[in-house]
Amino acid sequence: MKNLILWVSLLFSLEAAGQWVQFCGSELSRIGDTLVLTLQFDITDGFHIQAAGMGEENVMETELHLELPNSVRLEELEFPEPHRILLQGSTDSLQVYSGKAIFKAILISSQQEGVKLIPGQLFYQACDEKKCFYPRTLEFGVKVDLR
Repeated sequence: MKNLILWVSLLFSLEAAGQWVQFCGSELSRIGDTLVLTLQFDITDGFHIQAAGMGEENVMETELHLELPNSVRLEELEFPEPHRILLQGSTDSLQVYSGKAIFKAILISSQQEGVKLIPGQLFYQACDEKKCFYPRTLEFGVKVDLR
């Protein structure tokens, strides 16, 4: 029972901590059947999130997932250009994103379907200069015109 209370307390304190990243909006451009979906996120000042695809040990890399309609295929996902930081008390540097982070999804549409809501999730681990926090998932949605 004591472990259950501790676990529930930890869960509520994590929920109270909120998000360190906010979804700020999107822009859609089209070249023929190719769509470029630009997604902008703001990372809270004083924090950073781990870069994607860097192969860093002991950190949770950022992941972006989009739930696309059947008529839309993800051709490529472009992540922001990371920068390196040095954590206090460490000699190792990490590749991270901070400030504004812009992701681009290159999509191929096989048919025109009108306006669709594309749900997405940004999985990330936020850190300040001293410590890292439990990973979070930020849910967001983007309306796109597939006509």
